[in-house]
Amino acid sequence: MSNFEPDFAAGAGIAVVLVVVYLLVLAVGFVVSAWVTSLFIRLVIRFMRKPLDREYRYMRGDYSSSARPSAQRQAFRPNGF
Repeated sequence: MSNFEPDFAAGAGIAVVLVVVYLLVLAVGFVVSAWVTSLFIRLVIRFMRKPLDREYRYMRGDYSSSARPSAQRQAFRPNGF
């Protein structure tokens, strides 16, 4: 039984180190993934600004071709919002 304890302690120590390294790799992976996603979103917004603005206006109910809000939508807004 005396030979088992040092081996068990060494195995437990290695397991703890592996768990810590795994958690660090996981955390770094999440951070890098969020950073790459933010870069992708910035690129999409930068190069597709006009189509995104047009789609957003369409979703708000402004079906005209101009960028100005329509008079019908302004009259519908409660409390000036």
